[in-house]
Amino acid sequence: METSMMINAMLQSALYPMLAAGAVTLLLCKVVGRTERDYITAIGLCAGFVTGFFAISGFASFPPLRVADWTPYVVITATLLFSLFSGRKLIFRLAAAALFILAMSWLYLRPLLRSWSTTQDLSWMAVCSSLLLLLWLAWEWAGPKPQKRELPLLMVVIATGASVVTLIGSSAKLAQISGALAASCGALFLVSFVCPKLKLGSAAIGVFLTALAGQLINAHFYVEVSWIALCLIYISGFAILLTRLPRLARLSMPLRSGVVLAAALVPIVIAVLLMVFAGSQEDPYDYY
Repeated sequence: METSMMINAMLQSALYPMLAAGAVTLLLCKVVGRTERDYITAIGLCAGFVTGFFAISGFASFPPLRVADWTPYVVITATLLFSLFSGRKLIFRLAAAALFILAMSWLYLRPLLRSWSTTQDLSWMAVCSSLLLLLWLAWEWAGPKPQKRELPLLMVVIATGASVVTLIGSSAKLAQISGALAASCGALFLVSFVCPKLKLGSAAIGVFLTALAGQLINAHFYVEVSWIALCLIYISGFAILLTRLPRLARLSMPLRSGVVLAAALVPIVIAVLLMVFAGSQEDPYDYY
């Protein structure tokens, strides 16, 4: 019985999203012909993540009653928005991203706003929106710099870190969904060997950060995973800024990738150790 449940969990959080992301990306590469189009990887990543989410959580009625069930619809909206604004001037992308992040923060925090004071409402909205926009700016500035196979690997490491921390924090379902995000990013890495000109640009970055943000917000506010551990996962995303260092840019691609991934792993490992030492596994899992 346990083996069957484990196999099913692996299928839902790894195989299904990886197959969906890979198949959709390859199909679009064939249909569109120009694999350097940014929206191809954005749509592929969205397809993999949404497939994994529904395989894990099932289809909820619309509009969803639970905040977490809004996640696939938020990611689909992000895919359309960031694909539409990809290639436009930075000021337009920044304005679109800021408005979207503010709306996303409000949507995820909406059930809690009734129990908070106005000052708390505005404070949490400002904090969440500012932190997410800052991370988006970092990836927007440094994202195009990494080679096409470096970026999905970094995404895999960060999403896997979020999955492990959430699992230790007693939410198997959120951990599986973060695992689906990691598997979808891994599929893009594999597809890049088949389509050498495959591009992971602004649109794919927006989709990834949207999915990751939803997981972090839900993990803290609704599962009560340690905010320190989640902040460390957030900080790991800034490892991408290392790709802008001139000295690092002169290194070979494998060595450069190793340095960036190692830098991302440092806060992730610290977050995992903090969760373990805090004894988060003493409580039974909340399959949220």
